[in-house]
Amino acid sequence: MKTRKRTKERKSLNRLIKDADRLFQLKYIAKHPFSIISGEPTGVMHHFIQKKQSNALRYDEDNGIPLTCAEHTRHHACGDPTILKRILEAKGEDWFNLIQEKRKQKVKFTEEYLKEIIRKLNEENN
Repeated sequence: MKTRKRTKERKSLNRLIKDADRLFQLKYIAKHPFSIISGEPTGVMHHFIQKKQSNALRYDEDNGIPLTCAEHTRHHACGDPTILKRILEAKGEDWFNLIQEKRKQKVKFTEEYLKEIIRKLNEENN
């Protein structure tokens, strides 16, 4: 019985995470319509600090970097150092230090937390 309940809770959390991830992309692509690298239309908001490395930064605009889909693929597929260099040049040292501080925050994904994130992202999208 407990296993079923935990499985159901996990599925519910996964659904909320998926919804929040989608809203994060929609909101910030609309807000940042051009790639920080090329000036071409944004295809994806790249997480500078990977999602798996910081729950606190997963939905934080400061951690979102507008890239084209090709730039994002190049960055993840071959670790193109020019992309990282251009991000750091464009964003600056103060931003880098801020993001490193925010990275240290501990956030546990709960149903309540994720519903609040979704509410905020929806509110700001309208």
